[in-house]
Amino acid sequence: MEIEIPTAQDWIVFRQLAQAEGWLLPEGELDFYRSNSHALALVLKAKGAVGGLVTGVRHGPSGWIGNLIVEPRLRGRGLGSLLLDRAILSLESAGCQSLWLTASEQGRPLYERRGFEPRDTVVRWSASGLGARGQACTQRCVLEELLASDARGWGEPRERWLALLAQQSQPLRSGGTLALLQKGSTLSILGPWYSEDLCPRKNRILIVEALSALDPGAILVTDLLGSSPINGLMQAAGFERKGCTVLMQRGAAGWNPWGIVALGSLGSLG
Repeated sequence: MEIEIPTAQDWIVFRQLAQAEGWLLPEGELDFYRSNSHALALVLKAKGAVGGLVTGVRHGPSGWIGNLIVEPRLRGRGLGSLLLDRAILSLESAGCQSLWLTASEQGRPLYERRGFEPRDTVVRWSASGLGARGQACTQRCVLEELLASDARGWGEPRERWLALLAQQSQPLRSGGTLALLQKGSTLSILGPWYSEDLCPRKNRILIVEALSALDPGAILVTDLLGSSPINGLMQAAGFERKGCTVLMQRGAAGWNPWGIVALGSLGSLG
């Protein structure tokens, strides 16, 4: 068994494995792992073939681990543990004092054995676009406020990643409620999403703006913190609950989830 940096062909195999598992892969995410010095991607080779893969990203003193997958025929042999341990070592050696990830209930024991503790849950919601109207905001203004909200919530500045994300997204706001709409040709993501006062009316307006900015029938997905009261608005807005994972952390706590509505990724980047 060898752990290496993925090649272009390895990423093709990973995409096939992920699609077989029913994972949603945002456009551009794999490019992010290939082109950013603070991103991590590791592939485990078994006799020259892809046996599994894991990704990670270093935001500063914290990091995220995601996309941990093992080829189905090789499961039960500890390969996932090998990949996870190497990712932890790599991120902590790079200066990460705290690590985050989202876990299924099935995978949760693997992470708990390595010191990860549950902090919240993450609820996935999905809806179809309305194509009615969409109102973009002044990007610079929204980005500055969004960076401030993000730093308050997660306990550290993560402007490097969020500034890059904002370049590829449509900013939305309703009063003090802010979000980025990451529009893709087949899959769009609403997040990160922050609401300092958690006003139901302001959040309903932002939800409608997001759905209206998409073509009719286009899919919009968002991962909300399970503790956020905004979950109560989603079904009435036409969203369907698609699943729930556990948000887990290893290392220093230092976060204040008040005001955080949704993650900026589908669990793999934060």
